[in-house]
Amino acid sequence: FGLLILASGSSHATMRGMGLLVLFAVAALLIVVVGSLALAHRMTHPNRRTMGVALAHGLPVEPSEVGMEADQIVVRLADETKTPMWIIKGDQTDGPVVLATHGWSSSRYGMLRLAAMLAPHASRIVLYDLRGHGESTASITTLGVRETDDLVELLDHVMIEDRPLVLFGSSLGATAALRAAVVLKGRDSPKLLGLILQAP
Repeated sequence: FGLLILASGSSHATMRGMGLLVLFAVAALLIVVVGSLALAHRMTHPNRRTMGVALAHGLPVEPSEVGMEADQIVVRLADETKTPMWIIKGDQTDGPVVLATHGWSSSRYGMLRLAAMLAPHASRIVLYDLRGHGESTASITTLGVRETDDLVELLDHVMIEDRPLVLFGSSLGATAALRAAVVLKGRDSPKLLGLILQAP
């Protein structure tokens, strides 16, 4: 009789241990799933670096503040979202068109000082907001998937006839620029003169 009681007690302890293991496994799975969903949401919904954020950080909010002339246009993309764009006049009339794409959680405002450095070497510098960034009307970024198509589409609005193209990209923008260079490689126009990738 004593042996039966011992065996029974051991069985209950084993079942309790298994129950705790199952509970911990379910908790760990929930943490991984919820954490992954939160990370995916954060990555596809970056903080918007709009004019207000640029003002708060003491950054220039228009090209004239760094001594450049520019036109601002809003481009409607294939999926009906819109993105604002500056087409900045460069100092070299026969120079290339430089299309500069910012990184994740940045915007065209963060690229203005770069544009000032590029101006002596370009006929025009183009700055725009990636989808899901800045003042783009797209609700999310696709982390480089649709951004490449957007970049190629924007070229129709900014290229000058017979001017070569230089693509500049920083971080996420470098991914879009690199992939766009592959798309453009098989085309006669525009002529891709160079590719500058910062922190790809």
